[in-house]
Amino acid sequence: MKKRIESLKGTVRLSIARVSANPMAQALMGRLANNLQFYMGIGSGGTPDASGEGILFDLLLSRRSPPYCIIDAGANIGQFASLALRFLGEGSSTIHCFEPSQSAYSVLQEKLGTHDGVLASQLALGRENASRTLFYDRPGSTLASLTKRNLDFLGIEFSGSEQVRTESLGSYCNRLKIPSVDLLKIDVEGHELDVLAGAEELILGGKIAMVSFEFGGCNISTRTFFQDFYSFFSRTDMRLYRITPGSTLVPIDQYREELEQFRTTNFVALSRSLIGDPSA
Repeated sequence: MKKRIESLKGTVRLSIARVSANPMAQALMGRLANNLQFYMGIGSGGTPDASGEGILFDLLLSRRSPPYCIIDAGANIGQFASLALRFLGEGSSTIHCFEPSQSAYSVLQEKLGTHDGVLASQLALGRENASRTLFYDRPGSTLASLTKRNLDFLGIEFSGSEQVRTESLGSYCNRLKIPSVDLLKIDVEGHELDVLAGAEELILGGKIAMVSFEFGGCNISTRTFFQDFYSFFSRTDMRLYRITPGSTLVPIDQYREELEQFRTTNFVALSRSLIGDPSA
């Protein structure tokens, strides 16, 4: 019976392969696959409002008590910080926004500078305290990166640059005497692992409850892979999840090659103390 079932499966697969072996069917399957993956969170991480990241604040509200300490690495003009204020309310948190671009930082200051509890710094969080070059296609671009990306296939040229400062999160927290962080959000266009390296001591010490980060096309430019993130968090007391647009968390219990999807996707690592189950 088992052999018969396997033979039937093979026949069905061969029939489908033959039917789909034309450009129209391939295009249709491509669109279908992209749409299905979007609702899995793969490719849905472009903006905070559409990404499902609101679940991060639901977790804070349900499992930790205010006031909250939030680190926004790669704040741009305050898109994520504005979402945090909307969910948590003004005065319930201190949001440390880091944005190295002079143009974006100016808009960030104008937009959120008067909000109680928002502290903006014109620097990039990274592996160490240093001076680096920030590359961009236009001033204030959300694509700005410490790597000069090749986006010719999109008709985008990184023709602009400026010198910026970087600082590790460990150094920053020591300098401002910040004892712990409720949420570290990282959106730094391919240099997320550098931010994690600069925060590793805090993470290993259980001082950070949540780490959210983007993974996508910028990681092609920096030659970093999801396997690198999985390996990093495997060394910590945190568990990885993929965030869906419907604000659900999909656990990632083991590394698989299919996780290497270079379309902007949001992930979060939760401390086991936050999950509430030491064996989770």
